Parts: sequence; structure tokens; C-alpha cells
Amino acid sequence: MKKTALDTFEYNALLYQTKYMDLDLYDDTYDAFLAELPHGAKLLELGCGPGNITR
Repeated sequence: MKKTALDTFEYNALLYQTKYMDLDLYDDTYDAFLAELPHGAKLLELGCGPGNITR
């Protein structure tokens, strides 16, 4: 079966997510950043990995 670019992307995205989803190395930095935002602020996150930061 011939793999498409989408098949390859989805496979590697799952590997990446499995490895990095629970990475908490930068949590202190994210907390400091969020503390500077006004109450009710909204963020737009575009293509920054498996979603662990916005989670």
C-alpha cells in the first residue's frame, strides 16, 4: 500500500504527541506569561504541536 503525505504526517504527529504531550519543562514560563494577560483575554494558538501548551 502506497503511503500518502497525509498518512506520513498523521503517523509522525501521533509519535510527536505521545512524546511531548505531557512535557512540563516550560510550565513556569507559561504560567508567568498567562499571569500578565488581562482577565478574559483570548489567545490564538496556531500549529504549535500537539496542543499541550493550550491544554
